[in-house]
Amino acid sequence: MNKNIIIGINLGDFGSTGNIMRSTLEFANKKGPFDYLIIVPKSAGKKNTYAYKESNTFLDKIDRWIIHKSIGNPDGFFEHRATKRIIKKIKTTSKSYDHIIIHLHNIHMASIDLRILFKFLAKFKPIDKIFYTIHDCWPFTGGCYCYNFVGCHNWIYGCKCSCIQKYGTNKLNVSKMWSLKKKYTLLLKNKATLIAVSDWILNELRASFLKEFDIVRIYGGTKIKRLNFVDTKLKINLGISNQNVILTISSYWNDWKGQKYIYLLAEKLPINYIIIVVGGSFKTFDYKNIIHVKDVSHDVLSHYFSIADVYLSTSQNESLGLTTCEAQICGVPVVAFGHTAIKETFNSKTGFCVGEENNIEKMLNAIELIVEKKPFDVAEIIKNGEKFDIDNCSKEYLNLYNKVIFKN
Repeated sequence: MNKNIIIGINLGDFGSTGNIMRSTLEFANKKGPFDYLIIVPKSAGKKNTYAYKESNTFLDKIDRWIIHKSIGNPDGFFEHRATKRIIKKIKTTSKSYDHIIIHLHNIHMASIDLRILFKFLAKFKPIDKIFYTIHDCWPFTGGCYCYNFVGCHNWIYGCKCSCIQKYGTNKLNVSKMWSLKKKYTLLLKNKATLIAVSDWILNELRASFLKEFDIVRIYGGTKIKRLNFVDTKLKINLGISNQNVILTISSYWNDWKGQKYIYLLAEKLPINYIIIVVGGSFKTFDYKNIIHVKDVSHDVLSHYFSIADVYLSTSQNESLGLTTCEAQICGVPVVAFGHTAIKETFNSKTGFCVGEENNIEKMLNAIELIVEKKPFDVAEIIKNGEKFDIDNCSKEYLNLYNKVIFKN
């Protein structure tokens, strides 16, 4: 009997991309004939994990110092010695298996050198197939993760203009970064299939240099489960009595996450409404109707959804937008501007898309309509949300893996 393994590589074993990687590989291990290994910079103490940066030697520090002095901090072309440890681990692991699948996820944030890794993956014959899930726009830009909210299309033509968002490094500019990504990623085109996490990101890929790859769309998934009760204790702890709760969640807040629109909305809300902002760093200033909760584990998020009347998305750019999916799984209707892929996550039976012109009055009217008229059926909301359950995502990934092993 053949022995098969899937090796997943990601920037971490945490957050949405880490959860998708581990959940799908554990599913393949349980439902299919696959062992798995997860390769990440640092270990979170979970099983089947290799942490390639934990041996932080003196030579590693010298290597980083040289790169910083010569070209700054080139996202995606850094950590030479650590990347070689990844390669060594893949080589030694492969000796015990008949079929090897590599599944790349987010591999940026200066934690890996794509030149070294992609040259190796393209030539290493024991690898049967490479899958590369595109979770954001970084793989085909000169450095940014999103560009829609500033109206930039330079990534299509090579990021040859001065970067609107000032990405890049002191000597390695965004045009050079774009060229390096194109050169080394295209080495994989005969061996790799790209997986887009939404139709929007799929269409962006088809406009980029990555259009030369085979591309499929598999929606990202979440492990969240709906509570069958309202967590009244949480409401008491947050100091909420009879207010209508508007919930919004992000791991960080900035312009493209639409933080300014939360303040604008807070200024117009009736007195019996309150906004709960979960995650990241967010200043409430003197707004009495905004509560910020910085650190909430994913396991606890369902408790916050249980007390919400409306889920709010002010984001200007998302490759999918899993929090709107999670809200619906928990039976909470959505109000969003509907930029990029966010509009794919809900429909006219589960929320209001108030338009990409960022009109706060329309958003406020939609929120009040949901609270006062309750126009949406909870069962419909949950049904739509369940399309983004991690098990559905995992089944589609497993089908891809099985096609590689059972291709005959």
